[in-house]
This record gives sequence, structure tokens and C-alpha cells, in this order.
Amino acid sequence: MRSYLELVRLSAKARRGQNRMTVLCIVLSVFLVTSVLSVMDTYYSMETERLIHKHGSFQYPDWAYPTAAVVFLLILIAGVLMISGCLNSSVAQRTRFFGMLRCVGASRRQIIRLVRLEALAWCRQAVPLGCLLGIAADWLLCFVLRCLVKGEFAEIPLFYLSAVGVVCGVVLGVVTVLLAAHAPARRAAAVSPIAAVSDVFTTGGGSVHEAGTRRLKTETALGVRHAAAPKKNLFLMAGSFAFVIVLFFVFSAALEFGRRLLPSMNPLACDIQISSADESNSLDRDMVREIAALPGVSQVFGSSVALGLPVQIGGESRRIDLVSYDGSMMEASKEAVAAGELSQIYGDSGRILTVYDRNRMLNRVGDTLQIGGEELTVACVVSAGPGIMAGDVVAGCSEETFARITGERDYCCLSVRLTRGAPEETVEAIRRLSGSGRFEDRRTAARMEQGTYWVTRIGAYGFLVIIALIAVLHIMNSVSMSVSARIPQYGVMRAVGMSGRQLKRMIAAETAAYAAAGGVPGCALGLLMHYCLIRRMVLCYFGGSWRMPVGVLLTVFLLLSGACALAAYAPSKRIADMEITETISHL
Repeated sequence: MRSYLELVRLSAKARRGQNRMTVLCIVLSVFLVTSVLSVMDTYYSMETERLIHKHGSFQYPDWAYPTAAVVFLLILIAGVLMISGCLNSSVAQRTRFFGMLRCVGASRRQIIRLVRLEALAWCRQAVPLGCLLGIAADWLLCFVLRCLVKGEFAEIPLFYLSAVGVVCGVVLGVVTVLLAAHAPARRAAAVSPIAAVSDVFTTGGGSVHEAGTRRLKTETALGVRHAAAPKKNLFLMAGSFAFVIVLFFVFSAALEFGRRLLPSMNPLACDIQISSADESNSLDRDMVREIAALPGVSQVFGSSVALGLPVQIGGESRRIDLVSYDGSMMEASKEAVAAGELSQIYGDSGRILTVYDRNRMLNRVGDTLQIGGEELTVACVVSAGPGIMAGDVVAGCSEETFARITGERDYCCLSVRLTRGAPEETVEAIRRLSGSGRFEDRRTAARMEQGTYWVTRIGAYGFLVIIALIAVLHIMNSVSMSVSARIPQYGVMRAVGMSGRQLKRMIAAETAAYAAAGGVPGCALGLLMHYCLIRRMVLCYFGGSWRMPVGVLLTVFLLLSGACALAAYAPSKRIADMEITETISHL
């Protein structure tokens, strides 16, 4: 061996199995950055060509660069936390090795350089593989968008090679590893030569504390102590899990806001709309019955409208758009109720509902308005409904109340929902029945919106799944390395009577301690972030109240449970299958 740096190659060869999980974490991190930024770059390439062809110029949008920076930063944080944990475990496991290097004359600077080069050696195979997988994912997604989703994505290029995505993937891989290796390298350099002939550092510290066996079983208490003994590794492990959990809650809130913005997600959204040509209530009520009888028709909403109706609100003269709600519209609006009781609107009740708008009036149950000499009370506030057309407020009431106030019974607008696979003959029949009214087929626009929303949703949760996978691999790697470092201790425990079942419980307790250390603060902070984001992005614009995200909590619980089961299974089985003499021989 000509130079101590050749130890990098020898160490990588000897520890190939233990390094495999860390390399996979780097591959996934590079893959995420490359794929996400490549997809964004491909989309903007399509928009550039389309808008230049249409308008002669194009400028990247007040949100493309920050979005890319946020994605890059999130993956960088996740990668640093997880790879740092793996490196810390590796350094702790090789304390005696670094002590021997110090004994033969290696300086602290040389130890730091050795650890960093070992980490960079992982990049030689991990970064190219991550970039190739990212490019392949970009091409696959573009194929799905162009051939299946279509719509606005019909012209997206299929085999566009994004230099931005590749360069950012390479940079992230190298920067992540260098940042992650900084603290472990300094820790390795701090090992004294005496560690080469002592076991002081091999168990995570020189001080020995009694395991808490008074409240827990012996094997459980030992497992918890093994997890808590290396404080820095526990912090990195808990931080990586908490980070992933918080991302689940944040993405859930952001997707809820995006869902509320889509017109096709409105509870009153329809496939076909017929409206009177002059915005008057001139559509015959019998059209509802005729259209509802056609094959493939699911629902028909009929509504009358009084635009700019003069009213008194709080002693001030205002105008409102009053819309009648039939039985089907009432039923569909139940899921949009933000406050109050929708059942109080039925019949000739003298009560109304309002569509929430934080910049306008009548946003609270109990508010009143006067039309002529009659007072109407807000009994319900909904988060979605007909949009503002002419007045200051949109209000809804039953057909009976509307007829009594305005004297009109026919409809201004008919909204038709079709079943999946409804025949085109039905659409043509509805078109003929519309007569002189305006006929609008909204199916194509709705499909495009739905396709875009689900692509975004799948992409966001795919992003989270891969980051969660990195966290799971991290905990599996750390538990495996912890078990490998304590094989002699486990051999002694088995020699004095510990059963294989107790050994498995001890390793399971260590794994559960890691998950709990990250899961409890992660859920607490995640719920707080979810509440704040929902309040700022959703409730301010759509009204309503915050609800506990049960689905996200269940997902987090399943993630933690699965991570614990996967992380504990292989190491515990390996130790239980080893002979006692074989484990003690590692001393």
C-alpha cells in the first residue's frame, strides 16, 4: 500500500454490504432532484415553444425559481440528515480502526480527509445511477401526460434531456455527501490512539448508565438504552423521521388548497350547462324533467337568478345575486357547508345561505338583510357555490322563498351531470332541448383539470413516498449497523441465558425507540404546520373550520410501523440464527 488513501478502496470493498443502504439513499436523493427538476424544465420548454409561437416571446414565471429552490432544499435537508446518521454509525463502529491509524502516525487532518473520500467514493456509482433513473422517470411521466392525460400536455416533448435536472442532481449528490461527512469526519479525527486498545468508545460513550428495568422488561429497557446511548445518532435519526412526517402534513395542506381552487372540484360542477341567452329566468321548468329522463343523465340542477337585487345590509344599500337552490343543489352543497345548518334553508323559511368570501359581507350565521320590508337571516355559510356575477354578495335560497320574493318560477340556468360512458346521443339531445339558450359542454375542460390535479397529486405523494423510503432505509441501515457493532455483547447476553425471543424484542425496542423519537415531535410539529397552513390558505378564502387530518395520521402510523418491522426483522433474525460461540468470537 503506497498511501493511506488506498484504505478508501479497501474499506469500500470490505464494507460493501453495509454501505449498500447509504449508497441507495444517495441514489434516491439524486433521482428525486433530477426527475422533479427535469419534469419542470420539460414543461417550461413546452410552454416556451407554445407561447413564442403564439405571442413571439416568453418569460419564465414570480414562482418557477423559488419552487425549484424549495424542492432542492427539501431533498438536501433529508439527504444530509440521513447520510449523516449512516456515517455517524459507521464511524462509531470503527472507532478502534481510527485509533490504530492514529497509532501508526496518521494525523487528524488525514483522518478527516479519509472519511470524506470514503463518502465521496459512494458518489461514483450513486450519482450517475440516480441521474439515469431521474431522466427515465421524466421521460415516462411525459409519455403518460402526452398520451393519456393529453389536453394542455398534448405537445409536451417525449425525450427532452434537461441539463438543469442533471446538473442539479449531480451537485446535490456531491454537496449532500460533503455536508453529511463533515461532522462524522471530525468525530473520527477526535479518536485518540488509546481507542485502538480499549473498548471505551465502541459502545457509544465511556459512561455506563443503568437501564431502566424498573418500569420496563430487561430486554425492552436495553433496546431503548441502545437507541438513546449515541445522542447525535439518535438526534439525526429522529430528525430525519420528523422531517418526513412534517412534509406529509405540509403537502396535504397544500394539495387541499389546490383542490379548492379547481372549478371541477366545486360540488355544483357539471358536465353540461344550459343558460338563457339574456340571463333572464326564461328556461321552462319542464326541461329538467325531460333532460333527467335521457339515458346517461345522473343529475340535473335547475336554478333561478336575480342579479343585482337591491337590499339593505346593516343599514347600508347593497346589491346581491340571489340564486334559487332546488333539491339536487341542496344535496350536492352539503359537503361544502362551512358553518350553520343547510336544512334550515328548505321550504318557504325566510332563511338564506351565503357563499363565503372574506372580502365581502354576510359571512356569519345570524347576519341579516332586508329585501323590501322582509328580513332574511343567514342560516348557513358554504365554501363553494355560484360565483359573483353582479352584486356584492352571492346568496342562495329555496325555490319557494325565491318565488315569493321575486315572483319568478322558471330557470335561468340548468346544470347537467352525466354518468361515466354516457352516449353522445344524449349530449346531442340535450343540445336540441336547449333551443335558443346557450349550450356549454364542460367535459373536456373538466377532464383537463382533473388530469392536471391528479398528476400533481400523484407527483407530490410520489415525492413523499421516495423521501419516506429514504428514511426507512436509513433506520434499517442504522439498526443493522448497531446490531453488527454489538454482536459480542449479544453473544455474552445469550451465554448468560437471554433467549432468541428476548433478543428480538430488544432489537425491536431499539427500532421502536428511533421511530418514537422522530414520530412524536414530527406529528406534533406536522399538525401545527397543517393547522397554520389550512387556516392561512384555505379557511381565509373558503371559510369553514380546521379538521384533524385523520388520513395523514394513519399514513404516518403505517409508515412508522412498517419501518420498525422492516428494520428489526433482518438483524434480529441474523443474530438469533448465529451460534453463541460465533457471536462471542467477535470479541
